[in-house]
Formats: sequence, C-alpha cells, structure tokens
Amino acid sequence: MRKARPSLSRSQIRAVDERRWSQSNGLRIGISGWTYPPWRGVFYPAKLPHRRELEFASRAFNSIEINGSFYSLQRPSSY
Repeated sequence: MRKARPSLSRSQIRAVDERRWSQSNGLRIGISGWTYPPWRGVFYPAKLPHRRELEFASRAFNSIEINGSFYSLQRPSSY
C-alpha cells in the first residue's frame, strides 16, 4: 500500500524542482538560516513542528548556513 503524499504549495514544489535542477547541474542553492516565522504556512507546511523546520528545509535546499559561532562568541558550555 502506498503512503499518501502530503500536499505541497506552489512555493514548496518550486523549491523541490529547483533543488533537483541544481543537483543535476552541480549548482548550490541555499538559505542563510531556517528559523523564519514568516515562512511558516508559506514555505513550511502550516502544521509542521518548529523542531522539524531544519529537516524540511534540508530537503528543499542543498546548502543551509548555520554560522552559530560567527555572530557571537559561544560559551564553552555551548560545545
């Protein structure tokens, strides 16, 4: 029995199509982070838990900038 596919918005389909195209051409397309509240319900499915946003974005883009230590010095307890 096949699992039902979740319905995707136009922007989500476009992101997946762009990723497939970029992978076949060696082009990297990414985002500079993934926690953008305005993207919820637009790029991210409306009911997607916040903790799964990175996972979702990683399927749409082949590059995601994290740079946690660039924007501020991290405490040793962070590592």
